[in-house]
Amino acid sequence: MMYKMNDALLYYVTKANLLKIKDLMEVMPRSLQGKYLIDQSTVGLHLTGARRVNMEHAKIYAKILKIHPWRILDDYLCRYPVVGNIDSTTGLVTARGKFQNDYLCCSNDLEYSENTLVVLSKSCKIAYIYDESVYLDNENVNLEEPQRCIIETKNGEILAQVTEVNFENKKVQYFLSSGDDRFKLKNITYNKIRPINEVLNLNTLSNKTAVLEHTFVEQKQYY
Repeated sequence: MMYKMNDALLYYVTKANLLKIKDLMEVMPRSLQGKYLIDQSTVGLHLTGARRVNMEHAKIYAKILKIHPWRILDDYLCRYPVVGNIDSTTGLVTARGKFQNDYLCCSNDLEYSENTLVVLSKSCKIAYIYDESVYLDNENVNLEEPQRCIIETKNGEILAQVTEVNFENKKVQYFLSSGDDRFKLKNITYNKIRPINEVLNLNTLSNKTAVLEHTFVEQKQYY
């Protein structure tokens, strides 16, 4: 079943009988300077599906419609699955829980980039983003400075700062960024090493990113 851009938003504004631009503008919040938080032309582009709703817009529409913002976010928003959680004191990465359906949603004009996954800190305030199909090897390694990576071993996964790798013997030297053993070099045998592409401090990016439960998988059910 095909959906058009901003289909979730259209469903809820129709349900609230606010499908016309003028109806939405009548209830649109204004800034302290008296400007609409979303201008009329942008609202029109959202309703026609010509422009994608981002995180900031979703929060504003959610206040108008009195619903949670994630209900407005559809499959066109950039969203990365959270696949695990890290205990920074031990570096150990555990798989997400059975009912943990979290996604990192980003307020930008990008669509989901294939193979991109997220590991969250135990506090859920830091997101570590990586491409599960990219591995550290002789061609892309650069250890002039320690490189944050996910180290896969026979006993599980560790998120740590890699300082040295022996690809022939599959040995890696690393240290943790926090905890009692921080900055203490350790050596371990690995199966695979995946570089972390980006680290986001969600505290400072609250208006641009959010970790949300997102259950739109196949056919969307609104309730």
